[in-house]
Amino acid sequence: MLRSLDHLERLSLQYRRFSRRRLLLNGIGMVLLAAGVLMVQTGLQQRQVEGYRQEYAAVETEYLQWGGTSQELAMKAAEILDGGEYDVILGNRPEEAAQLCAMVGEYYFQQDSPTGYDNAACYYARALNYLEEGDPEGEYIMNYAAALAMSGQPESARSEAAQLNELQHLYVETELAYYQREYDRVAALAGEAAGGTGDRDTLSDIFTTAGRASEQMGDWQGALDWQTAAVREKKNDESVRRLMYLYLNAGGALKRESYYAQAKELYGQLRLSGDEDRLMLALAEYHMGRYQESIRLLRGVDAQSSLMQSQRAFYLAMDYLQIGETEQARNSCREALRQSRHLTEKQREKMDMTGLNRLAEDLNVT
Repeated sequence: MLRSLDHLERLSLQYRRFSRRRLLLNGIGMVLLAAGVLMVQTGLQQRQVEGYRQEYAAVETEYLQWGGTSQELAMKAAEILDGGEYDVILGNRPEEAAQLCAMVGEYYFQQDSPTGYDNAACYYARALNYLEEGDPEGEYIMNYAAALAMSGQPESARSEAAQLNELQHLYVETELAYYQREYDRVAALAGEAAGGTGDRDTLSDIFTTAGRASEQMGDWQGALDWQTAAVREKKNDESVRRLMYLYLNAGGALKRESYYAQAKELYGQLRLSGDEDRLMLALAEYHMGRYQESIRLLRGVDAQSSLMQSQRAFYLAMDYLQIGETEQARNSCREALRQSRHLTEKQREKMDMTGLNRLAEDLNVT
């Protein structure tokens, strides 16, 4: 009996030792597992940060090269902001997040539509929210106030503008006057800015708004003069493209054939050109009598929207008619009319519907 009890005691001692070893090994295993999970998480976080750095650097480089925000660039910036993958990283990099918001806001502001201005205001507000812990630059507040002004919120715009310096405040007032269709007042405010000094980017924005106001009044020469002043203050693709557009339209309105050559020269000054730019260049070539060159350019245009497809087909129809290809002119005219049925009211304003309908009548196309 005693021997049995002694044997059982030894077995119990061995069991306790075994249990302690097992507990120790389990503990070590848990520590190693936790360390492995932590290493995996750290590796994933590092890869995520590296992916963000690469995407942000690509967007920033393209923005500087483009001299503004294109649609493609704005969509890339919006994907970084709204994709959800980089939310934590963006929270830790508020200045970069605010810059991405400003890029998207700038694109929407350029759309010159109520929805565009509303979206611009939302993204500029997000930029300011990212920077609320610090001291946001006046440019962010100025752009937000301008978007509020153009989206029909004058009191909110003026409230934001109260924080700005004199020139920035003047810019917001020009946007408010433009929205309220007080075009003479826009010119007067721009004249005040022209007589002083200040940030050249802000001056350029004021002169651009004055040019838009002159265009609305049918003063094409005034629009050209203001936009030329805007390019002098800030020469980038956006301001040059705007001047090219004005020369094309002023050429017809003022019967100045030399303006088409000016438009073509400005095209050569674009650092990065897209399909919309090639459409404008093709129209310049058409007005200079270079119909085959215009056709060559138009064939290379990758028209994505209904507006661009309608414009491209319309310009091709005009070119074909000039070189005696009447049947091709009719086919292109039919395509232009077909695409024009899908245009919004705002797009129809950008499309020369009067010219297209007149061409259709001449070609007996319905």
